[in-house]
Amino acid sequence: MNLADAKRMLPEIRETLGLSSEEWSESYNVAEGRTELCSKDRLTGRVDPMASILPECGFADQRLILRARTYLAALDALFVEACRVIRSQEPPEATAERERRRKEKETDHAQHCGRLCNDRVFRRYLLERHQLTDQSDIERINTRVRHILAVQSRAELNTDPAALARWKNLLADFYAWRKL
Repeated sequence: MNLADAKRMLPEIRETLGLSSEEWSESYNVAEGRTELCSKDRLTGRVDPMASILPECGFADQRLILRARTYLAALDALFVEACRVIRSQEPPEATAERERRRKEKETDHAQHCGRLCNDRVFRRYLLERHQLTDQSDIERINTRVRHILAVQSRAELNTDPAALARWKNLLADFYAWRKL
């Protein structure tokens, strides 16, 4: 993978990591004779299998699969610390230039909202907190979110400060709910 592709993927990786189940474990399905990768629901404590690992899977590959979430979290922590160290050594002019570029490249809130509407954890949040009735119908999900945000189109999140404030409040509530 080249560096440009990796840089483009970083926001998606970090968002997915933040939305994924925080606790993964290994289990053995006796009936099928397979190792399973499981997730633990923080709300209910329920452990559910996410994937079966075939007996033919080599030890190193199996270990990578089972510990992928932990490894990604560790790499993200190392990345954040490396950035902090590098920034602490930058001259003030470089810091100001970086901040200027960051402000120019505003987040596409409509796109972020669209990605979250396709996320199973966000759908469960809408079901529990915002009376979503059918989390399998993407159009109903999109309609419910637009109703919650009081917008006709998600594009308004990028143009209407009041809509953006409502979106940020919804996100804050979602992230707080996810940590329960």
